[in-house]
Amino acid sequence: TKEREQRKRKQHAVGEWAYKRLSESHEFLADEKWAEALELMDEMSKRKRLNPHEQALMWQTYAYIQSAQQKYEQATESFEKCLALDALPEAAALNTQYNLGQLYMSIERYDTAVKTLEDWLSKAENPAGSAYYLLAMAHVQNEDLARALPYARSAVAGAKEPVESWLQLLLSLEFELKHYRKVADVLEVLVTHFPSKTYYLQLSAIYNELGREKRSLAVLELAYVQDLLERESELLNLAQLYLFHDVPYRAAHVLEKGLEEKRIEDE
Repeated sequence: TKEREQRKRKQHAVGEWAYKRLSESHEFLADEKWAEALELMDEMSKRKRLNPHEQALMWQTYAYIQSAQQKYEQATESFEKCLALDALPEAAALNTQYNLGQLYMSIERYDTAVKTLEDWLSKAENPAGSAYYLLAMAHVQNEDLARALPYARSAVAGAKEPVESWLQLLLSLEFELKHYRKVADVLEVLVTHFPSKTYYLQLSAIYNELGREKRSLAVLELAYVQDLLERESELLNLAQLYLFHDVPYRAAHVLEKGLEEKRIEDE
């Protein structure tokens, strides 16, 4: 209704005096002039006629300055005071709540981070994958892997492009919880988008664990072709797999090449 909108506008109004100090403080903040930015906020804090919205913006600005100076404990308190006033527009309040959740993570208050971020998530529209990743990490720090898992899966599923650190987190969770088929699925994505010897060897090992020996060999072959297998133990393992699958010619080729390149000792 019109009356409600008018009330909202009054509630979120910022007077000229407060606006000037807030905008100047943000300019100082952008120029990393912390003392000057803080001085303006200290001036605001002494003014008795600030409305709740102006007070909320003041505490929010305090938090930004303190965060920029890595004074995370102080920034946390400032954000808490800002939100306690319940005087920010919804979008700004949600953004502040998310920032507060990140700060709780920084100061290792993981329980509070989980509660803050889960509450934020229940109200947020189209949250980014990074938010799910942050929540997964909060649960991991709380040593609650089962609760971390769905958030890690959501982070990976919602990413426009694969993010290696998110996939690594999901991989470790699926492995710790013994979801070996899921481990293989994650490793397949990692091998495709971030090929490295570690991922090839892990994928080969997990295929072997799942009884998919031919795939295990195929993955090691791919790593070998890309010259990723350098150690004697890796080359001997590949040769033994070739023998196991009745391909002695390829086993001999791997051994001969390894001896020539002195990657395998002549015993």
